[in-house]
Amino acid sequence: MKKKTKILHIIQYFGCGGVQDIFFSTINGLQNSGMTENVGCVLFDRLNIKKYFSPKKKTAIVKVPYSSYNLSLAMINQQKFNCMLSNPSSQSDSSISNNITMVTPNLPYRYSYLFMTLIKPYEFLTLLQIVKEENPDIVYASHSLGQLPIASIIGKLLRKKVVVCYYGEDKSFPFFHKVGTRIAYFLADNIITIFYRGADELKNIGVSPEKIVHIPNSRNTLKYSSLISKKQAKIKLGLKGNEFVIGLISRLDPIKNHEAVIRVLPELLKIRKNLKFVIVGGSPSDFYKKKLQKLVKELNLEKNVLFLGHREEIADILAAFDIFAHPSFSEGQPGAVLEAMCAGLPIVASDVGGTKELLGDTGILISPTDQKGLTEAIVKLMNDPKLRKEYGKKAQQRAEIEFSEEKMINNYEKLFLHLNK
Repeated sequence: MKKKTKILHIIQYFGCGGVQDIFFSTINGLQNSGMTENVGCVLFDRLNIKKYFSPKKKTAIVKVPYSSYNLSLAMINQQKFNCMLSNPSSQSDSSISNNITMVTPNLPYRYSYLFMTLIKPYEFLTLLQIVKEENPDIVYASHSLGQLPIASIIGKLLRKKVVVCYYGEDKSFPFFHKVGTRIAYFLADNIITIFYRGADELKNIGVSPEKIVHIPNSRNTLKYSSLISKKQAKIKLGLKGNEFVIGLISRLDPIKNHEAVIRVLPELLKIRKNLKFVIVGGSPSDFYKKKLQKLVKELNLEKNVLFLGHREEIADILAAFDIFAHPSFSEGQPGAVLEAMCAGLPIVASDVGGTKELLGDTGILISPTDQKGLTEAIVKLMNDPKLRKEYGKKAQQRAEIEFSEEKMINNYEKLFLHLNK
């Protein structure tokens, strides 16, 4: 029998957001298909996960009963690890593989860029050791940027096939970061882009078109279908059942542009008095949250804006929303928008990155700096319940057909098996 293709999936860190969901669902889906062997590696341990694993030399390797969203139930303190596990679910428990390896090296997050790795070679040597020990056929640097050059260089040094992910670039990225990612793109055998515009961006910086593969992210639609009514969902959040809710689920980061919605609220309140803006998401630091809270106070909106922080019950929270607003300055393929589509919500989002490809004609696109356009789009949906329902239904259907988890896993499997022929 032919040996299974072994893939080392490397992620930079676990934090608050959807990145780890895709990381887990990809590994879980590939493992359950039975065609490949999969190893998950957390490269830079931002949440100090290593102390929950049994040590082995300078790394920690443990085999656990694996599930995309309940790994903590098997090995990890839920309170310490809750940022990693958004959208907990036990729906797939019956198909869980019992032989997934999670590798967590003892590396500090602050040394994530290539130039720091060259200055402090321990990080490089530790990952080199992991790749030697695990001996994968393919090194896949997935879903975060800082680890791409390190993983690519090590993969090529050890004569492994290398696959990296491209999520787009922002003008604010440090110079050394850009240099490092370009080295990774040059060395990689394949580059996965989650949106078509990303392929054009890669070509513009000299990447060979033959290397580029388009595989959009996905979500399991069932995980975002709530069993409670909209009224019940609102009451569960401490709201009145008849209040109109604009919602945004995203980490508290300036790039997500929460303040755009806050700034248009005074105008919207002239049209609908019982209006609430619900913000859900964890915060890497308190600075941006305090900035938003200060703005809310300056505009006398304390009774109209709710900060819920990091929450697990995403399906029930989405069920409480009447409109999903996402005016982000920069995106690859916004997972929050895809989740809102899965929940059947009408969406107003900024036309950046792969958002247009994601939404198609099932939502309203605006510029992230167009305050008037954002106001008009929200007012249009607020005043037309029929249009909200129509947009929501079309968005949900599009998510089910175009962005199914099964489709994503099949595309990954085809790529990895073809690469390791």
